[in-house]
Amino acid sequence: ATAGRSVRLADGTQVTVAPLTSLDREAVRDLHERCSPESRRFRYFTTAPTPPPRLRGLAPAHSLVACHEDRLVGLASLLITADPGIAEMAFLIEDRRQGMGLGTAMARMLLREARARGLTEVRATLLSDNTRMRRLLIALGAALAYTDEPGVLTGRLPLGAVTTLATAS
Repeated sequence: ATAGRSVRLADGTQVTVAPLTSLDREAVRDLHERCSPESRRFRYFTTAPTPPPRLRGLAPAHSLVACHEDRLVGLASLLITADPGIAEMAFLIEDRRQGMGLGTAMARMLLREARARGLTEVRATLLSDNTRMRRLLIALGAALAYTDEPGVLTGRLPLGAVTTLATAS
């Protein structure tokens, strides 16, 4: 990843976050294969090593990759939904890098991008037992609610209401 932003994780590790490019395709596949079944279940609601068909139709408006020593350790995407002005935010962070602030840093970058694109709301759909993602969304100011699907929550972040993110690094 070149020309990215440096992010220091809670354990002191420096990672570089940059926009996803077509050159990252194989590294993304490797990341999926390295992640635990639980991490894949939290991201895709299935433990399969490849993204499920229901997500392949969603076009990423903007995706970020986090690299450490030429190895991709995180992926964050802003996915355009059928609802005008609304995007879905999703993450996949390598298991040993979870809980260290990488998801938060990438979320803030995605929210700034969403605001710059004129979007009005960013949503995230998550399993109710995904405590890290719940904490992240609450910290960002999202309103969480259960969906019609059992055990599935949605977090909604109206972009006009999120003011602290513009100045946060």
